[in-house]
Amino acid sequence: MELIQEFKLGVIPQDDSVGPVLLQSDQNTFLVFSAQKETEFENNGESSCQRKLGTATVKFNNCLATKFGHPNDEAALGMPKYSQLEYDVCEVKNSDWIKEHEEINNFSFPGTSYSEFRHFVFFFHDSTFESISKDVRLDFSDKPIKATVALLSEKILEEGADKLTT
Repeated sequence: MELIQEFKLGVIPQDDSVGPVLLQSDQNTFLVFSAQKETEFENNGESSCQRKLGTATVKFNNCLATKFGHPNDEAALGMPKYSQLEYDVCEVKNSDWIKEHEEINNFSFPGTSYSEFRHFVFFFHDSTFESISKDVRLDFSDKPIKATVALLSEKILEEGADKLTT
């Protein structure tokens, strides 16, 4: 049975922001979104937290598959599987989706195991993003989303061009 748990990425999606942007090629998968990051600081001898706003770029390492779009936050809250989750980052343990990909691949490659892959879910206001990948890496910056997406797009296109010339 699937179990959905909060995944401590270090940021959570900002609920009232520009929607997320997915950049994906054969080699790379990046999800860029407005995020909130808790930062600790000392205030008169007491530890406290505040939310810092910025742009999160999540790179999905060895990405096998993605889904992006429906359900939005209202629809997800009505689904028993997602009913307690809102504007969050989660991991699905014992994922049916990973098992489905194993079964498909086993037709041509018997014994295929995707045990090292993980199923991640990101909940946003108007969409949900899901990925099967080995791991994720977070980069958090003060750059606007537009600038971050432009830099990543250029990087992906350069890698594609390099592949064509080698």
